[in-house]
Amino acid sequence: MTDEYWYAQTAYRSSRVPKQEPSTERPWIMRFAKARLPWGNADDLTAANLFEKFSPKSLRLYEGFKKEREEETATNTYAPNLYELIDFHIRDDHERFRYALLPASSHFWMYMSGGGRFLFFLFLIACIPTYFFEISIEHKSVLESTKNIFIEFFSWFLGLPLLSWAIGSIVINHSPPLWKNPSRGPIWELNRRTGLVTVFDYKNNGEYKKNGTIGELTA
Repeated sequence: MTDEYWYAQTAYRSSRVPKQEPSTERPWIMRFAKARLPWGNADDLTAANLFEKFSPKSLRLYEGFKKEREEETATNTYAPNLYELIDFHIRDDHERFRYALLPASSHFWMYMSGGGRFLFFLFLIACIPTYFFEISIEHKSVLESTKNIFIEFFSWFLGLPLLSWAIGSIVINHSPPLWKNPSRGPIWELNRRTGLVTVFDYKNNGEYKKNGTIGELTA
């Protein structure tokens, strides 16, 4: 490690990209079902500005907030919010970037709210031509036909998504302790200095970790 380059030899450098080794660690069915990540000249898998909000300026801003919080804590003038003391396993600093998600129970309420809203508007658009078609073939009055259509048809196709949307939104907006909880742990962690990735697996009994570069983990 030299004065000009502060990162370990395992960290990524475009001028020293090693040759990708054959995929031999995974079974053949896994190699057939999943594609390997790009090697060397990586493809644009996501927007380039994904990490722009994690700029050094924003990190210094967060460090300032942390310092201010520590000073208030020392003088017994700091009042923590409801979720500040809960560890959601997310880290983003100069040393590492740790990725974590909310548990499946939290995603249930989010899917319930978002899915109900999506289905409600989708069925609403589909019900408009259906309504006029039913009115055109009915022999009853428009008021009577509309009443029957809403009771027998629209109440189910629109009522259930609307109910799902309402319940999910109420829980998310007014009952945070019911849905906002930490998961078992992080999914993966990238060490910014060494370039090594740690993958966490909680499907087996206990916590399983696998360390290595991105190339080693995807070989």
